[in-house]
Amino acid sequence: MPVLMKLIEGHQSSGVDIKLNNTTTYNFDSESFRYLAAYKNGVDQGNRDDYTRSWERSVQETFRMLQHIQSLVPHPIASTASLNAARKLITDLTIPMADISRNISINIQLNQDESARLADSKAKGKKLEDELMVNRIDLETHELAQPVTVCGNSACIEVNTNSDGNQVTNYKQRCHKPCYLENIRTDTLNTAELIGCAAMSNGDCRVCGHNYTEHMHVMYEHKEVKRQVEDVTIRQLLNTALSDEDKRAAAVSVRNLLIEEYREEQEQIDIAGAKFGFYLKHNSITPYNDARVQYIHHQIQQEKNKLGVLASEHMSPANQEARRKTEEIIDSLMVTMAAYEEYDRMLEEAMKRGAATRTGDVPLSGPDDIEREVKKLYALKHFGKQLENIKKKVVHKHQAARHEVTYQVPQGGHKWSSKNWVKSAYNKFQNGI
Repeated sequence: MPVLMKLIEGHQSSGVDIKLNNTTTYNFDSESFRYLAAYKNGVDQGNRDDYTRSWERSVQETFRMLQHIQSLVPHPIASTASLNAARKLITDLTIPMADISRNISINIQLNQDESARLADSKAKGKKLEDELMVNRIDLETHELAQPVTVCGNSACIEVNTNSDGNQVTNYKQRCHKPCYLENIRTDTLNTAELIGCAAMSNGDCRVCGHNYTEHMHVMYEHKEVKRQVEDVTIRQLLNTALSDEDKRAAAVSVRNLLIEEYREEQEQIDIAGAKFGFYLKHNSITPYNDARVQYIHHQIQQEKNKLGVLASEHMSPANQEARRKTEEIIDSLMVTMAAYEEYDRMLEEAMKRGAATRTGDVPLSGPDDIEREVKKLYALKHFGKQLENIKKKVVHKHQAARHEVTYQVPQGGHKWSSKNWVKSAYNKFQNGI
């Protein structure tokens, strides 16, 4: 009983009030059941009167429980299903939103670098036209043929520079392939469930020797793809008689505007993420661990691992540039983390006051609010569609990995209903049968 009381107390902070008294607790004696099981197999344990009293006591407790259940107000199942759907939607979006937010930081960095190059450029003609064009880095999600466990230790990864000059982590050490662990958070280091991976022994990997906390379960991978973006202003610039210097200045202005729009979209995504986390924290029966915060920590650690690899390589201008970019991404992720935690604090205060935050936002009140918030994210001008596509592909891969098999139950035969059984048993009890 003390253990049960401790468990119930752990949920009271989430607004779950479970009474522990004579009305809600029932005692059933298993001794009479064991006697019957033995008797059916030809073994008479004796002391029949004691077992009879035990059975009668359990019967009384059963009918007392049924009487209490009969008095309860039915719970609206549709409401629970709706809440579960909202929770799943938030969970499915958590990592894609964090990945898109990081990708926006990379695109802001890209536009800043291009603006600096344009300001110093002396290019003319076709080369100038190429420099004027706006580029964007998109995330493409590719499903792996099989889920795998990879090591994220700096000794087990390599940092490659892709054709666009961006650093990409390659998890070259694949410690368990395939790995079909279930109910595990993917693409995140230090996941407790990974201790159950077949590659682990006493918490350490048999393959690479590193601790399970440095590993992660991977089902898909993102590839950064640089594309030219059709921009009306730039297209008009190319068709004007402006001087090359004026064209460059105008192209820098376009990029400054894009940076502003990117930051606005990033803020919307990060604020929505804080709202989603806040909603789950206050509408979850079980203790809630903020997956978004954990994943941002993971992203920061990934970038630090990149720095570790880059630091071990020969120092060159390209290496210095790669380290600069990686350090800027770490700074950006740290800012995102601080802003996320600050917004969560603002929502807490707003809920206590029953008013909006100073930015005019209010905590999400239910599934309908969540749906509306998600639609707003999908409608974002630059990164909305990308977020929606990543979420769909990630969900599809998770569903495929569950290996669910549907069995058709044969028609006919006896139909048993727990509801009818309870009703029948209660009626018999009421009638003294």
